[in-house]
Amino acid sequence: MIAKTLHIEELKLESGAALSDVPVHYHQRGACDGSKPIVWTFHALTANSNPEEWWAGLFSGDGMYAHWDAICVNMLGSPYGSCSPLTHGGMSFPLTTIRDTVKAQLAVASALNIQHINTLLGGSCGGYQALEFAHAFTGTIDHMVLLATGAREMPWNKAIHEAMRLTLKTDPTLEQGDGSKGLQAARAIGMLNYRTAAQFNDAQPDDSEALEDFKAPSYIRYHGQKLVDRFDAACYYKLTEQLDTHHIGRGRGGLESALGQIVVPTLVIGISSDVLIPVAVQEELATNLPNATLKVVDSAYGHDGFLIEYPQINAAIAAFYHE
Repeated sequence: MIAKTLHIEELKLESGAALSDVPVHYHQRGACDGSKPIVWTFHALTANSNPEEWWAGLFSGDGMYAHWDAICVNMLGSPYGSCSPLTHGGMSFPLTTIRDTVKAQLAVASALNIQHINTLLGGSCGGYQALEFAHAFTGTIDHMVLLATGAREMPWNKAIHEAMRLTLKTDPTLEQGDGSKGLQAARAIGMLNYRTAAQFNDAQPDDSEALEDFKAPSYIRYHGQKLVDRFDAACYYKLTEQLDTHHIGRGRGGLESALGQIVVPTLVIGISSDVLIPVAVQEELATNLPNATLKVVDSAYGHDGFLIEYPQINAAIAAFYHE
């Protein structure tokens, strides 16, 4: 995929604030001129705008979208090239919403003169963006595929995010542009909700004689450091605030009314063991979208199953298109 950046002179935010000289970073594969079907992909919290890197099972090899034209736009607030605390003021970066991110994405669609999209594809908070995009896009959309996502951010998720932010704020270097220790700890909180107790217990067993150097704590530290090495603490803080704003029904007469206006044929995929955004949330989504089908993928990996269970996900999407 080819990396590109659109610059927006001014972006008015849902809060009433405005950002000026706004970079919007994205990746594009193919001409996206209608000669091939286009899949517009929306990334999750800490991913970048190149799904070939983090969703290879769908975008390379035998994946469903390996040969499609593709677009993925980096979220506002993310450290991977779009307007964020790294480009605009660190922790003073203003509150942005999922709708603000989608507003920037729509500007990319307009700049590329894209009026017809075969499929919107998003997992986790990528699904939040897909829903907002479907509601606002004035062109035509043939299909939508939503994985491990919902129509609103639930109180459980907001509580988790607040625990992360409280942890980030305990690091005195956060305001100085570092915050790496806080980020490592915040990621640890996330990992406990991205996977499941059963998966941890099966994958991280210890010698019954051990008194220290246990596998699960080492695993948590390792993944925390991996995020520190590639991400930014202030961006993480601001992105969790953005996730908390998600509610498709805000200002639109409520959730059922807003979802009822999205008539795109939609496949909603839930992960059986997901404790972060459980299947009940996908059931609410599928029930209120007029043309939705719900498929539950059996997985031991919890929320992360939408990034892991490629054979089942590819098969579910293929069946959806066939039907």
